Amino acid sequence: MSGQKKEAVGQALLALAGRGATITISSVAREAAVSREFIHHHPELHAAVKEAAHKARKAWNHDQATDAAAATRAQQQTA
Repeated sequence: MSGQKKEAVGQALLALAGRGATITISSVAREAAVSREFIHHHPELHAAVKEAAHKARKAWNHDQATDAAAATRAQQQTA
């Protein structure tokens, strides 16, 4: 059973990332139909969720910076 739950957490991470959804312990637990405690009690799962959340934030920040730079260039070209 635990193996199936771990697999569900992995699939939840992929699904949330694929949709561009916010990745948190709660969102992954909800998507995987497991308790938050299950994730917290398995260090490898907890680390995977934290890493995925970090990567998602980093990608979002990069996208925001890219959009801001593009907007600045567009303004400069029209000026």
